[in-house]
Amino acid sequence: MKNYLEQFRDQVFNGSLILYKRVFFRFLILNLLVGLLSLLIYTPLILKSFNWSLTDLLELQARMQEMGEMVQKGGNPSELLSNIFGTPNYFYLALFMVVAAFISSWSMNLYYQLNDLEIRNGNSSLVQAIKNSFSNQLISLFAYMILYYLLSFASLVIFMFVVVMFMQLSKIVGILFGFVGFFFLLFFIVRFSLGFAAIVHGRMTVSEAFSYSFSKLNFKRAAMLLLMGIVLLVVMSICSGIGSLIEQTLLKGIQTNATTTYAVNQILGTMMGVLVSTFLFTGSSALYFRYSEDQVEEEDDLNVHLIND
Repeated sequence: MKNYLEQFRDQVFNGSLILYKRVFFRFLILNLLVGLLSLLIYTPLILKSFNWSLTDLLELQARMQEMGEMVQKGGNPSELLSNIFGTPNYFYLALFMVVAAFISSWSMNLYYQLNDLEIRNGNSSLVQAIKNSFSNQLISLFAYMILYYLLSFASLVIFMFVVVMFMQLSKIVGILFGFVGFFFLLFFIVRFSLGFAAIVHGRMTVSEAFSYSFSKLNFKRAAMLLLMGIVLLVVMSICSGIGSLIEQTLLKGIQTNATTTYAVNQILGTMMGVLVSTFLFTGSSALYFRYSEDQVEEEDDLNVHLIND
């Protein structure tokens, strides 16, 4: 653990890359596991939510592409959109959202537990990570995720309301306020993003995680994270483009059906997603230990004991 702490506090980016290399293949295995589990659980709920058949789901991508082409040509996609989704079953749709939030919380706990085992013990055991993923932190992560999204949504609504008020007074002032204020809104939301790692690594409660993340991620640090997020979006776009090229190459000249295309999309999506998700989780774990005062105190106390001995 000491080596990781030294890396995180000296060069957090290099430290996170070391952690990335150590856990990547385990992340890949867990990502495939989570993806398969999600597919088995989400598929029937989605079919029930929109009264689809399996064929409708398999052909969804093609129909969305058709809608995109219609928009580019200046057409009105509302009728096509209505035909695709129809009248949803709100009970199953709500159930899907709750289940999706719970699985997202569980997978987040799973990935952070894997990082925690590697950082503290130097041994990222898949079996132990899966066992630890059903710890008490799971409920805290679920609650934090719900509150975090509600806070983000409420902040956005308030921001839009204020922008509209300024627009009533002066359009120029409203536009300037909206442009500058949007970045400050993002900074504000990012300042709470470290709470997920704090719950797992620091065994914090939801309120403690909010306080910890907000205090450690000041606006300067939040701005740096936001800049890294923009770079990450660019990388994701490049990866998506590469994935599309690979898909076209694999399926070129082959007679395929909707099932084959859907399966290839899911596999490539998982492979590309693990590249990005591993970086996100290792990076946030590295940031937590970089700013974690209790870990610093433990290291200082250990040094004192060694000197006294």
